[in-house]
Amino acid sequence: MQKALLFVESPLQLLCAYQAVDTFQLRKTDINIVIRLTKRGKNDSHMLKLADDLGIDFQVITLRPDRLKVDILRASFKLFSILIKRYDIVFLGSYFSRFLSTLRKILRTDAVYYLDDGAATFRVQEKLSETLQTANLFTFLPIRTLENQTVIFHRFEALKERFSLGDFEKKGKYFVGQPVQIMQGISEAQYMKYLIKISEREPIFYIPHRVEEKTFLEKLENNPNIQVLYLETNIELYFLNSGIVPETVYSVYSTALFTMSNLFDGTRFFACELLKSTDVTMRELYRAMRLQGITVLTVEALDK
Repeated sequence: MQKALLFVESPLQLLCAYQAVDTFQLRKTDINIVIRLTKRGKNDSHMLKLADDLGIDFQVITLRPDRLKVDILRASFKLFSILIKRYDIVFLGSYFSRFLSTLRKILRTDAVYYLDDGAATFRVQEKLSETLQTANLFTFLPIRTLENQTVIFHRFEALKERFSLGDFEKKGKYFVGQPVQIMQGISEAQYMKYLIKISEREPIFYIPHRVEEKTFLEKLENNPNIQVLYLETNIELYFLNSGIVPETVYSVYSTALFTMSNLFDGTRFFACELLKSTDVTMRELYRAMRLQGITVLTVEALDK
């Protein structure tokens, strides 16, 4: 019987927390799942919808990054009730979250695992390697394990058990969007060229990232070969709830390629290495994609 705290800040982290409860065989009565709301974009609504869809019991704490001190005071009773307890195991959503980093120093626990936070997991490994520090991970990504590090791998077994994927209909070509304005080493023009090249071959559904800019999406909506599909939940639950398995999924380097390739057998997945990056994290990400069975296209391949 293990007392556990799971503190998450994004839909992906919540999916991983759901799996952690199953992997570590945690009893419902012994866990406390805390969802941090930030009032930014669709992050909050997607998390709450996901929790509702999966029947997750949770408590909410609103901590806005631009009002953090004020919100901490307002949530002081909730935070105190969390911090006063001792836990056998703790799962934190992001290694790079300043708030969770502070929380980690205060919590009384025997073990801490960090959940996946998109491509940031690869940056975690890079930083740990450079600083010779260590942190334990619970991950669905095929990362390299460092010395003195505990890494527990999963493939969303709890989700696959919950949904009968064998009965799903396979259809449709999809592109998983990313916020191009903050992507590494890729311009909007290059991103758009990639999209147009793919949609010229076959019409696609474009699923925007929850923080993509409206002006960019309006440009896509003017392309007759691209249908923008706005979701009210995260992409994995959208397909699981709809009873559809995508036939083909494209992206640049979204980690949704990893989550979905873990869930959906037989679907073809494509990433695109638009620029030959010298960044260690990006090289590791594309290496992991190839290891996962995701086809990594190049600009030259798209021009053929």
